[in-house]
Amino acid sequence: KSDKISPPIVQTLKIRTSELNKSKGITQYETPNWFLGKIYDRQRSSNVYRGHGPMPYKRRDFIDRYICDAEFIRLFDNWLTHNKHIDYVPSFDRIDVSKGYSLENIRATTWRENKEKGKSEQFITYS
Repeated sequence: KSDKISPPIVQTLKIRTSELNKSKGITQYETPNWFLGKIYDRQRSSNVYRGHGPMPYKRRDFIDRYICDAEFIRLFDNWLTHNKHIDYVPSFDRIDVSKGYSLENIRATTWRENKEKGKSEQFITYS
């Protein structure tokens, strides 16, 4: 389980992030809150496409859980530090690929790590 950032620090982070975003030319559409919402939308589509059915959690539940998650914030900041290079894009990996998305079956990672894991698992057969 990832460490959570306490609410007073979250408020400071929001202010700091807002100021940093302006200085780095980041739009409102590239904030952690917006980003988590887009990830959730992709998870929801993927879950149905893979035959796992509707999402077992709501968009707000997902955002609320990860907006203060230290690992997600670290990955998001690292992505910005690397000029938004695709290899560093924050992503969420299903721990057990035979199951759908659930809050217990995901972990924050990078796009590249997730891609590499997918390549290594494509030859695994589930019974």
